[in-house]
Amino acid sequence: MNKKYLIATCFTFLFASGFCFASQTDAVTFWTGDFVEMLGKLQDKLLTVLGAICILMLIIGGGMYMTAKDDAGQAKNGMLTIKVALIGLALIMAAAMLYKFVTELGA
Repeated sequence: MNKKYLIATCFTFLFASGFCFASQTDAVTFWTGDFVEMLGKLQDKLLTVLGAICILMLIIGGGMYMTAKDDAGQAKNGMLTIKVALIGLALIMAAAMLYKFVTELGA
């Protein structure tokens, strides 16, 4: 079960930060302003959806942890879910900040 969470976190990082470097520069002539703007909007929507999924996973992990009672395995899974969701949320926020920094740097 740990491998699933690790893979999900890695894919979240890859997809969330995939469009961070799509800024318009003078050296790259095939990027049009409309295309870069479309990528920015797509990334905003993607980050919003991924952030909502992370918040949902936080809620699910908290529910698993609170309802574990005497089951140590379920409590451990709940804490793992919370940790992975927090890591994913931090990566999503870092990707958003990096994207904003790169686009303001190019402007």
